[in-house]
Amino acid sequence: MDNTITPRAGDGQELREAIASLKEISRVAAILGISAFAASMAELVIFLYLTYLALFGLRVFSALRLDYWRHKAAVPMAVLVCLAAISVFLLVIYDAIRRRGSAIFEEISDDLHGYSGSRAASHISDTEGVPLDARVVLRTFSRATDLPLVPGKFGRTVYFLVNIFLVFGALLLTLLVVG
Repeated sequence: MDNTITPRAGDGQELREAIASLKEISRVAAILGISAFAASMAELVIFLYLTYLALFGLRVFSALRLDYWRHKAAVPMAVLVCLAAISVFLLVIYDAIRRRGSAIFEEISDDLHGYSGSRAASHISDTEGVPLDARVVLRTFSRATDLPLVPGKFGRTVYFLVNIFLVFGALLLTLLVVG
């Protein structure tokens, strides 16, 4: 009895569609990751500006402290909070897309593993092996799902915590200056 797996007639087409889908998911995940990084860096710059105002700007205008803070810090504070909300929203979308991509990644990997284990019975010949395009897309996806500066499975958590810290830090600065 032959133990090789014979693929269905549509397997080649399904594999190509899955590879194309994973390629698109990789592109979107990379864009979302870079966007979340950019929003977080903009938040950091605004937080540093607010810190500068709290530490040095108020010394010059100590008599007008509250008015000065309201005038110089209100807009950056609002922008910081909005950027934090946008960044967290991007991270939530990024995570959903990453999960979908991981499921497709596993299916493609399983499919290709079956093909390489039974090349004689599949539509991929012994000389072809696993298609280069499939290998490239799988590697691209695994790299695209790493967030800038914080790769790995805890990257999203670190980004989320940084966003929350910056918002609460800015609020604390405001309380310290006004209070």
